[in-house]
Amino acid sequence: MSAPSRLVHDPDHWLLRFSVDEWLRAADVELARTRAAASAQQRRAYVAGARRAAGMALNAVLLAACHREGAMPEASSMAAYGRSYMDHVQHLRHDASEPDDVRDAAAVLLETSPDRRDLVTLSSRREPDRMLDAAERVIARSRVRIELLSSLSV
Repeated sequence: MSAPSRLVHDPDHWLLRFSVDEWLRAADVELARTRAAASAQQRRAYVAGARRAAGMALNAVLLAACHREGAMPEASSMAAYGRSYMDHVQHLRHDASEPDDVRDAAAVLLETSPDRRDLVTLSSRREPDRMLDAAERVIARSRVRIELLSSLSV
């Protein structure tokens, strides 16, 4: 069986269980949940939700790259992005091919602790807003990357 024919919907596969569009919709739904958690001041939920939303959007990018290349995730050009949402965000943080603002957004997602350990906030912006902005930036960049990958397809 050739690699491209294996890139079909598979409910048991971590990446192939959704289409590119479904991963993006899942990211949007997760971001909406994250906004609700931020409004309710549920720190652990909005930190985890922002990370998940960004990771889901990056899953969409990874899947788009796999489709373009006809390769399974572990053999694609984006294999270094790993398998988990946090792996994706960690790799994005250090991906020199990405704009600084996107890498900075990944840093915000990674460096914000779900547990409040400090009592003083040094940032002038509310932390939930920073997390939401960071996730939105990664999701928006993911859409751009998917569009670029689609335009390069044969």
